[in-house]
Amino acid sequence: MPTIVPCEILSSIFLLGQTAQIAEQQMLSDDESCYSLPGTREETEIPLEIVVSHVNRYWRAVALGTRQLWSHVFIQAGGSLPAVEEYLERSGGCFLDVSITSNGPSDGASEDVTLKMLDSALNHIHRWRRCSVDSFQEDIDSPLISRLASTRAPALEYLSIGVEFSDRLRPGANTPESVSSTPQIFTGGCPKLAFLHLRGLAIYFFRPPIRNVTTLRINHTKAMPVQFLQFRAILLACCSLLNLCVVGDIIGTQPLPQANSVSVPSLRSLSISSLRGTNYSGILLAIYAPLLEQLVLKGAQEHDLDQFFSSPHSSKFTLLRSLAFCDSDFTTLKYRNLFASFPSVSEFTFISASISLSPPNFLKVISQSPIDLQVPWPCLRTLSIAIDFDEQEEELLREAVERRMLIGCGLTRLRLGTGEEALSYFSCFQWLQQHVAIEVLQSDSMICSCDSLCRV
Repeated sequence: MPTIVPCEILSSIFLLGQTAQIAEQQMLSDDESCYSLPGTREETEIPLEIVVSHVNRYWRAVALGTRQLWSHVFIQAGGSLPAVEEYLERSGGCFLDVSITSNGPSDGASEDVTLKMLDSALNHIHRWRRCSVDSFQEDIDSPLISRLASTRAPALEYLSIGVEFSDRLRPGANTPESVSSTPQIFTGGCPKLAFLHLRGLAIYFFRPPIRNVTTLRINHTKAMPVQFLQFRAILLACCSLLNLCVVGDIIGTQPLPQANSVSVPSLRSLSISSLRGTNYSGILLAIYAPLLEQLVLKGAQEHDLDQFFSSPHSSKFTLLRSLAFCDSDFTTLKYRNLFASFPSVSEFTFISASISLSPPNFLKVISQSPIDLQVPWPCLRTLSIAIDFDEQEEELLREAVERRMLIGCGLTRLRLGTGEEALSYFSCFQWLQQHVAIEVLQSDSMICSCDSLCRV
C-alpha cells in the first residue's frame, strides 16, 4: 500500500515549489531589478498550484485547502476573469500578492476584461500585502492605475509601480513641472507601506503616501529624466527612510545642488547606479545622512567622484562601514581620496559583473606598503571579491592579506566569488586558509547580493 504524505508536509512542499517557480519567473522577466514581482506568467508554463491540484483527489484536496497557495493574483491582458475570481475565493482570508501588467493599447474587449479583473481584486484590497504594477502606457481614457487613486490599502507593505508613457505628456496636457510629494494613488492611506519602487512616470503621476516608507527605489527611464527638485521633495517626505536606491539620471548638467540640501536623518543604506557621472557626486553631496552605514556604487568611473572628493563635505559620512563597488575601479590616487573620505570602512566588496577588470587597482593599493605611514582602511576586516582571478591577482591577494597582517590590520574574513573547484587551483589557497576565514561564493550570487543591498 503506497505511503501517503501527511497533508501538512505536502502543503509545505507545494508552497516551496511555488516560491521557486515564481522566483525563476522573476529572474527571467526582469533582469534589471531584484525588487519587482514577476509581472506576467508565461503562457507555456502552467502555475504549480494548477498542476498539483490536478494530480489526484488527495493532492487536489490538500492544494485547495492550502489557501496561501492561491494568494498570488496575476492581472494581465489575455488573463481570465473567472480564474482571478477563483483565486480570490480560494485564498480565503490570506494576504494577497497582486501583480498587474498592461503592455499598452489593446482591443476594447481585452481591455474591458483586464479592468474587470482589477475591479474584482479591488474588492479585496483590504487583503493586499504586495502589489506590483507594470504599465507601458497609462492613458486618461483607460485609467488602469488611476483606479487605485482614492483607495485605502491597510495591509499593503510592498509596492512596485512603473509607467513608461502617458497621454498626460501630450502637447497641451499637464506637465510634471510642479514639484510635489502629495499622494496620487492610495490616497485613502496605506499605513504599513514599507517598500516602494517608483519607475519612470510613476515618480511624477502615481505616487502613494510615503511617510512610513523605509526602503525606496527610484528608477529613471528614458521616458523622462527626474528633476532634482522632485527627487528632493520625495525624499523629504519619507520621514522613516532607512534604505535608498537610485538608478538612472537625477542630477543633470546644471550646477550641482547645494550640499546637504536633502536631509534624510535616518538613512542607513544608499545605492547609486548611473550612466551620468555627475549623479554620484551630486547625490553624495546633496544628501545629509549622518547615520549612513552602507554605500553601493555601481558603474562609477575614474572621475565621477572628483567633485565630491574636492568638496569640504567629503568626510561627512563618519559612520560609513560598508562600501561596495560593482563594475567600478579607480586609480591609486582616487583610492587614496576614497580612503580619506571614508576612513572607517570595515567591509569592502568588489564585483565585476560583466567585463573583468584585471587586475583591480584596489588589490595593488592594499598590497603595497603604507603611504606616508597611512594605512588604507585600518578597520578593514572583511574583503569580498568577485573576479576571474589569474596568477598575478592571486599573488596580489596573498600580498594584501600578508601585508595587513604585518602592520597589525589583518583581515578576518575573505569572501571570494568564484567556483569552489576553481578556487582549489589557487597557488596560495592553503596559505590563505591558514591566515583568514574564507567563504567561497558563486560570482552570480555576489552580483545579486550587491544588487539587493537595499532590499528589505
